[in-house]
Amino acid sequence: MRLALLFGGACLAPALLLGGCPKRTSAPDALPDPNERAPQLGSLVDRWSDLDLSLYADLVAAPAAGAPLRALALRHDVDRYTTTLVTWGPPSRAVVQVQDTSAVDRDRGSVGAWVIVEGPLDVLDPEPLDLEALYYGEASRWTVGSVLLRDWADPARGEDPFDVMLAATAQLPAPWVVCRPRTAEEVVIEAPKEADITEMAHAMDPVVLYAYDQERGTRVGLKARSRGDAVPASGSGPFDWMIDHVEFSPAERPASDQWAALGYADCVEIGRVLTDERAKRPRRPLGPPS
Repeated sequence: MRLALLFGGACLAPALLLGGCPKRTSAPDALPDPNERAPQLGSLVDRWSDLDLSLYADLVAAPAAGAPLRALALRHDVDRYTTTLVTWGPPSRAVVQVQDTSAVDRDRGSVGAWVIVEGPLDVLDPEPLDLEALYYGEASRWTVGSVLLRDWADPARGEDPFDVMLAATAQLPAPWVVCRPRTAEEVVIEAPKEADITEMAHAMDPVVLYAYDQERGTRVGLKARSRGDAVPASGSGPFDWMIDHVEFSPAERPASDQWAALGYADCVEIGRVLTDERAKRPRRPLGPPS
């Protein structure tokens, strides 16, 4: 995923933050005493084996509109990490990026994004956010629509996306629907009755898939990897596959809204992970059209 980071001043333009820089409404010493707060949940996952689908259960159980950012900040150990308001894309989404910048044995620590759905729509210059901003400032009044976690130290990999999901059932227990996301243009191409999808590289040899479970409010991003040095492109497979990220959102949010937020028209089912040992796969293995 591309990070749109354009470094500039410490403050965003007033139009972006609906009133300028976050306003201080309390002194720093008024921050909640850690000993008096509820037991803290993790904000990030450093190793894949540590992933727990209950990590953001409060967000999954929230109304379709999302959860208050302040509630998440109070519930999670976000104070352990570096938090910055930035834009992720494509498509562009304003997020509070949560990053482990203290990792000493890795080039890049684990990263998460608290995706903002009510707040700044676009961010031209990154803005650091401290705990006071998250608890009491303008940011505390924003709404988080989903949380995406990625960049753990040991991502799950395999030669087939279904094999990857089956190998990861300790962290991602079944069931899952596996689907191929489609842009509006791809929907139009595939729509005619005479269209032969088996001859379409984007359909038969995709480079991005998702596994999702609406009831658990969870989407798993599956990403193709070339078996050489080339950048994966539809039609140049077959590929290896890896779990790129996991995203949590309210279970009440319609699936169509979730795909639209990612820039897709829909996500057409190609198979399922039925149990922790069995999957329903496409009739034809993924790969370039014959």
